[in-house]
Amino acid sequence: MKYKLYKNIFLLFTLSFLFTSCCYNGLYSKNGHCRKKIHDYKLKNTKIDNIDTLAVYKEKINFAINSITKEYVFFEKNDDNSYPYVSYLKFYSNNKVGIFSIAKSDTLKLTREYFNPSKATMGYYFIEGNKMKIKFSIVFQCSHQILRKKATINKDSITTLQSGHSGTIYVKRNIPIAYLENWKPDW
Repeated sequence: MKYKLYKNIFLLFTLSFLFTSCCYNGLYSKNGHCRKKIHDYKLKNTKIDNIDTLAVYKEKINFAINSITKEYVFFEKNDDNSYPYVSYLKFYSNNKVGIFSIAKSDTLKLTREYFNPSKATMGYYFIEGNKMKIKFSIVFQCSHQILRKKATINKDSITTLQSGHSGTIYVKRNIPIAYLENWKPDW
């Protein structure tokens, strides 16, 4: 009986160790965002005309594409049934991009501290004409993953497409420049 109890305790300990050791336990920013190094794009943009690095791009509409009928279904972010956070893209001149997720209730009273790069999901981008490639370093379901998106720049909006089945439209939002300038990404 005693042997069986020890065996069960050992088995439980081993299983819990295996489950916890599978989780991402790498670098994090001081605000808890994953900072695992991912490779930047080989080519760098030396001149960026299509992206305003002194503005943010606010998530406005999410959409899904039916793979059979090719129909689009749009979900406005202002709907009551949408996610309680709004995402903002902030582009930096050194081919780095961050996603800031801010509670909807806080978007009416934005401050400089909301755009501290240590609070962002880290990523990289590369632009050719009005086409863009973006990749983000994320932790999803306890493991590190690289989320890749293709995007199109259309004047003051950016449309991202992920896996060809869903996407997001971001619209440029001008906020006080003092909120965005003199920040350096920590990745």
